[in-house]
Amino acid sequence: MSDDLVFRIDEDPAGPIVRLFGEIDVVTADEFRDHLLALADLVVTVDFCGVTFMDCTGVTALVVAQQRVRERGGKLVLFGVRPQQMRVLGLLGMTDYFDCMVPD
Repeated sequence: MSDDLVFRIDEDPAGPIVRLFGEIDVVTADEFRDHLLALADLVVTVDFCGVTFMDCTGVTALVVAQQRVRERGGKLVLFGVRPQQMRVLGLLGMTDYFDCMVPD
C-alpha cells in the first residue's frame, strides 16, 4: 500500500467538492478524516473518481464525517464511487448508510 493520497478542494455553490487521488488506507485515513471534519459546510461532496484503493479505515473515516455532517443538519455526498469501493461498502453493510452515493 502507498502513503500517497492527494486532496484538492474545489468550491461549488452547493458546497465544497473534495477531490481525492490515490489510496485511502491505514496510512492516509486519519488525514483524510481530518480534512473532512475541518469542513463546516452543510453539503460536502467527496469525489472518488481518482481513488485507486480504499480499505475499512477509509470507510471508518467516511462514517465519522457522515455523523459530523448529519449533526450539523447537512449532507455528505459520495460521488464517483468505483466498483471496488462499492464492494467494500457493500461487504461492510454500509451502502445505505450515507446520505447520497453516486456510483462511477
